[in-house]
Amino acid sequence: MRTGRPCSTRRGHCLPDRPNYNPDPGRAPGSTYQYRVALYDRYDAGSYSNVKQCTPLTGDSDLDGYVSTSYGGDDCNDNDASIHPGATETPGDGIDQDCDGSDLPAVVDSDGDGVADDVDNCPAVPNPDQTDTDQDGVGDACT
Repeated sequence: MRTGRPCSTRRGHCLPDRPNYNPDPGRAPGSTYQYRVALYDRYDAGSYSNVKQCTPLTGDSDLDGYVSTSYGGDDCNDNDASIHPGATETPGDGIDQDCDGSDLPAVVDSDGDGVADDVDNCPAVPNPDQTDTDQDGVGDACT
């Protein structure tokens, strides 16, 4: 049985609007425990409250199955379930969906042939087969 302050809803502990607050870091997130509060009147007559029950927050407020970095996990954005380790990265959107620390660079394909400009041997003219008969580095479609 615990006595004292851990999880007093009057103080805002254990409320869902405080997702990164852990009222008792010595307890595993998500474990349920009980406690009593010591009560004293003006004459120092002591008594205890009824048993209170509390569940510290899980560290996964977006419920994506990944624990927030605030709780020692590896979910870099615990407010968005689509952002977590292993998520599919969308290149060039400025968002790190897979929590690896960076966004993938945008893929540019100016001619729409399915070959990125940085490796396309003729970036202004569609040539999905990248044929370069004379092997000069310039695609046949560009000549």
